Amino acid sequence: MKTFDLNESGQTILVDLTFALLIFLLVFNSINAAYISSVASVKERSRLNEMQLKATQAIESLVSFEGTPSNWEELPLQQVQEIGLADESKTINEAKLNAFKNLSADYNSTKVLLNLGLFDYFFSLKGADDVNAGLPATTNATQVQVKRIVTYKGEEAIVEFTLYSLS
Repeated sequence: MKTFDLNESGQTILVDLTFALLIFLLVFNSINAAYISSVASVKERSRLNEMQLKATQAIESLVSFEGTPSNWEELPLQQVQEIGLADESKTINEAKLNAFKNLSADYNSTKVLLNLGLFDYFFSLKGADDVNAGLPATTNATQVQVKRIVTYKGEEAIVEFTLYSLS
């Protein structure tokens, strides 16, 4: 008849328990890492969607409306409520464009007027004249770019609006 030694039996249980705990910790860490990665991915997609929405709203406001008040380019910055560059939808007014370019010297105020929040911007019109406003994005910035075809000085031009974040 076989007899069991309690010391051998206890050691076997301890080895089994240690092995089971090790497997549990490995599975738990794998699931936790997958969850953290998934949450980070969702946050990044959400941020990009927010940036895309803000960039689209900003460019549409710029190229489709004349601004508020309609003669904002002649007024001091404190009286400007909304920046718009158009005489009519998608037709850019040269005086408003030059005023916008000059306003970018007060970069933070233009960000507020464009309702960009914490994001930065760069505006570029490529056509009869090339006109830029804002600050160009650095290479390590998260960015979205929206383009529109407009009329400027009677010719077709492309407006590019880049919204970016360094964090």
